[in-house]
Amino acid sequence: MSKLLLLIFAFASLEGPARGGNLLAKPARVPFTDEDKDAVILVHASVRIQRQCQDLFVHIADDGKLLESRTHIGDIATSHTDQFGLQWMHVSVDLRRLPLGATTVGVTLCGAAVFTKVVKAQLKERLTYTVDNIRGKLLDPNGFAFILFGSYIYGVTTEVERAVPEAEIPFGMNWIGPYLSEAKGHTNETWTTILAFLDRCEEMGVHVHYDLHQLATLPDTPSKWQLMETEIKTVMNHPAVAAYYLADEPGGNGIDPALLEKAYDFVKGVDPNRPITEVFCCVDPAKYINSFDIGMADPYPIPTSSPFIITVKVNQLIATGKPFFIVVQSFGGGEIWERQPTPAEERAMTYIAMLTGAIGIQYFVRSPGQFPYAETSWSECRRLSLEFRELSSAILIGGPRVNVTPSISQILATGWGERVNGTWVVAAVNVENSPVTLPLPPRRSLPARRALFPAAVDVVARLPPLGATACVKTAYRFPPIKSTQVNPANLLANPSFEQVTSPSGPDGAYLNVPADHGSTYLTDTRFSVDGLHSLQLTTPTKGQGFTVEPFNIRLDKDTEYELTFWAVSRQANLTLLFSFSDLTPASATFQTSTEWSKYSASLTATATTDRVDAVNYQLVSAGTVWIDLLQLIPSP
Repeated sequence: MSKLLLLIFAFASLEGPARGGNLLAKPARVPFTDEDKDAVILVHASVRIQRQCQDLFVHIADDGKLLESRTHIGDIATSHTDQFGLQWMHVSVDLRRLPLGATTVGVTLCGAAVFTKVVKAQLKERLTYTVDNIRGKLLDPNGFAFILFGSYIYGVTTEVERAVPEAEIPFGMNWIGPYLSEAKGHTNETWTTILAFLDRCEEMGVHVHYDLHQLATLPDTPSKWQLMETEIKTVMNHPAVAAYYLADEPGGNGIDPALLEKAYDFVKGVDPNRPITEVFCCVDPAKYINSFDIGMADPYPIPTSSPFIITVKVNQLIATGKPFFIVVQSFGGGEIWERQPTPAEERAMTYIAMLTGAIGIQYFVRSPGQFPYAETSWSECRRLSLEFRELSSAILIGGPRVNVTPSISQILATGWGERVNGTWVVAAVNVENSPVTLPLPPRRSLPARRALFPAAVDVVARLPPLGATACVKTAYRFPPIKSTQVNPANLLANPSFEQVTSPSGPDGAYLNVPADHGSTYLTDTRFSVDGLHSLQLTTPTKGQGFTVEPFNIRLDKDTEYELTFWAVSRQANLTLLFSFSDLTPASATFQTSTEWSKYSASLTATATTDRVDAVNYQLVSAGTVWIDLLQLIPSP
């Protein structure tokens, strides 16, 4: 049975774009399902307005008639404070009477008014990416929040360009933004290439930021809308498509906001299941607030300015009330940019963006052999991707982001409550050229352990070439997270995948090089049964993924052993194959489910040996699985 979705997005009022001075409104999420029968509108009002007025009006136009609801502020039972310190009241709107299509919603309090549009649409399974405006996160079709991390590429017409996602996914880069749209549409040959690229990204678990900007910014003519409809309908049922990229620096290119709003409405009319993005360089994004769900900014400060200039653009995006990600500079050596960023500058820009509330990073640009032309800089971007994968649990699922910047002007620091064990995570950036010691929060005075690197706890900045500002980041966890369910008799190394010496790379096993180089073997801190980490395996092509061999162990002949582990997968009934040496039976297969489940096998040693790779395993099916608490325990 089909499900229905309800979509709310900003609509301009006479007082200003989607905000009436001291009154702000936005949907709780984009899109809404109607299973709850209500949509929730988030309303922020200044203390002054709340003191002057007590009645909040929501007006819904339905078939030309005005449906009015009045809510006393004191009767609003639910509210939340976002990561930027704004308090939002939750106002429910009855949507059962609304037809499919767009409906205008107005929120009025004390003479100030803001407006939204509600769009009712059908949900398509496996295709809906949700913007969660309460948590400020992007959710994939399975409802999992993720930090998007990746880059632009210039197209998909060359083998070098098409190879970028496969080259980067082993480093946790899960997001790719190819320039695709053409003002005249695509030839059949180009469509074949684009769809093959989408297929490959889907196999590897790479989200595609689909480009429409060349079409969306064309003049308002019937042929434009026909081309856009063809483009969207060709890709809208492809699971790899995560968002639509509607405009590239519209302010700098003189694009009329009304034109983009019409394009936004048109795209939502064809495919309401994905968020729409726009990137801004030189105008306040509030000018275009009616035409995007997720904002972007592309400050390119190197070498003429400091990485800290990113915070100016961040503040503009925060003021829209919408989630945002940052386009971090990874190019240079042309036009007005005399050089590319150093590795330290890549690190500084990325951490400044993430510490100030971004939901992810899309570097501009990855063009192998061209940008960045120094592989050390791109290696740093890869390293950063793995680091933020390690920090995903705290940023996405833990407690709210807290500013813990000390009274030292050159340090920007942010803390998050971790999702397990009451752990506290702190990340910091030194924004100047001189060394500095990071004073840790007094209430967390336990000895610090680097979450990512074993070293001292100072934050040290080093002067890069040409005297540019450099920053070196560090992150800490207090106290370290330990596994708690490991059986003391277990023989396998790192059973709960908590030993992670390098970001996102679990210790304790050998790996066989997979036939499909888009396969991944990474830890994931978002899901686990024990401790913080689980192991995520992705096999793009059946039978061609990683084979994992835990370090050699001792076996005693005729001794019975029990193999146990937990697993969960995105798709049901994926096949995990375990093979055994000097044990009987020689193998065992397990079918996974979409809920964490425990699996086991009884084994008997056929020989006594001091060192044998007794256990190895592989995700045979094409898909993604998470494994945790993998143990081999001798029978008592």
